[in-house]
Amino acid sequence: MNRYETDDEQVAALKNWWDKNGTMLLSAILVVALGWAGWNYYQKTQFAKASNASTTFEVLQSKVQQNAFGDVAREGLKLMENQPKSPYATATALMEAKFELEKGHTDKALENLQWVVKQNLDSALVFIAKLRMVGIYIDQKNYAKANSTLKTIDVTKLAAAEKANFDFTSGFLALQQNQLDTARKLLQQVVDNKAAAANLQNVARLQLGDLTP
Repeated sequence: MNRYETDDEQVAALKNWWDKNGTMLLSAILVVALGWAGWNYYQKTQFAKASNASTTFEVLQSKVQQNAFGDVAREGLKLMENQPKSPYATATALMEAKFELEKGHTDKALENLQWVVKQNLDSALVFIAKLRMVGIYIDQKNYAKANSTLKTIDVTKLAAAEKANFDFTSGFLALQQNQLDTARKLLQQVVDNKAAAANLQNVARLQLGDLTP
């Protein structure tokens, strides 16, 4: 049974949910990845340099929580320029991308995400950047670019929770392109994935119900 009058309403409902919750789900992956990458960075870098990067990132993160990232965005760019191999610079680039996207500057957001991919510092951080790029391309209705970006992700190397996010994003993209059978398959994989976040499974389950003929 479909809760929506039209396919457009269904797609809009899913997009609204993803806009509100997608960043939170990816951020959970980011916390784990940053913790591991940050530890490795401390081991390989002079303590003072690594500590400075960590401190700067904590300030930036605090400003994000206060919705005042614009006050320190320039400091974030300096960190990316001076310590590009620091995982904190990579995480900062992700914050810069979010900041620019919220201002409607999609080109600058993509530029920051592409910077993360180019640095290739940590596979989990690259994965987050690529999924966020896909989200932007979907918003732009650039489905060809969204598909080509998804194809650059090696699914065999994803952790189970990452696979759930990948399948959900891929399912959303398929739905946008009216590829309903593919969307059903991918959303079902999210529901069956025991490592998927509960709210991600719930929305996938609801969407499956809506896609039932």
